[in-house]
Amino acid sequence: MLLRKRNDIDGILAFLHEAGHLANEISSNLALSSKQKHRSEISMWGKNNYNTSRLSAMKHEREAVILNERNAWAFALKKARWLERTYGISILKKIGGRKKIFEFVNGFLNEYEQGYLDELYNVDTFSKEQMEQLFADLEKSGQE
Repeated sequence: MLLRKRNDIDGILAFLHEAGHLANEISSNLALSSKQKHRSEISMWGKNNYNTSRLSAMKHEREAVILNERNAWAFALKKARWLERTYGISILKKIGGRKKIFEFVNGFLNEYEQGYLDELYNVDTFSKEQMEQLFADLEKSGQE
């Protein structure tokens, strides 16, 4: 998602985020394998079939992908702070401080969440809370 061209200081943070994916190979591989499992379920059962197997794969993909993204952002923020301390490069301040950084990072995380919500539109799931409830109900039913 960060492949969009960036020309400002946020491009450095985006680059560090992508480096974070490379730095945490286990998290990245888990996200990739869970994506492959989810896509396999869609291929097997069809795009409009929301059986428990597909929903379970989607739940696990979402968890792995969001964790992978958060890990990469944590890496990026730590490296940005290190660059600021070590070389005096003002990255986080130029983005606008904590509030702007929080908005910047959450904007990307929300894009991932919206992707899952878009997929669940056909099962009348329109909010993050409804999605979490759907997955919790799946887990409680023991069909996961």
